[in-house]
Amino acid sequence: MSRVLDLPAPAERELLLWCPGSDLLRQIIATLREDPAETTTLVAWASHLGVSSRTLTRAFLAEAGMGFAQWRAAARIRQAIVMFARSEGIVDVAERVRFRSAGSFNTALPRGTGMSPERLRSQ
Repeated sequence: MSRVLDLPAPAERELLLWCPGSDLLRQIIATLREDPAETTTLVAWASHLGVSSRTLTRAFLAEAGMGFAQWRAAARIRQAIVMFARSEGIVDVAERVRFRSAGSFNTALPRGTGMSPERLRSQ
């Protein structure tokens, strides 16, 4: 017996976000999940956690496959997608995930998802 599988074409960009699970990064991840607009810097987190910023950078690279700033930006984009699914307005979404303006959000979203806000909303 043969089977035919109908598989969708792979996405251009990955929309999933790997969340590190180590004790070292747990507080950072929890804080950013709770409030994606959180602005604590990597240096400030390192000081708070009693480690070097290089240690945190290595931990993010090892566990998430990307640096802290890139991970935080991806977390913000992911949260924006969730908010769009709830039909929240673009200005509200941009403000709540800490973009300087709706315009900067309109520029960042396609970089992270490959889709404009309008196209993403219609999905």
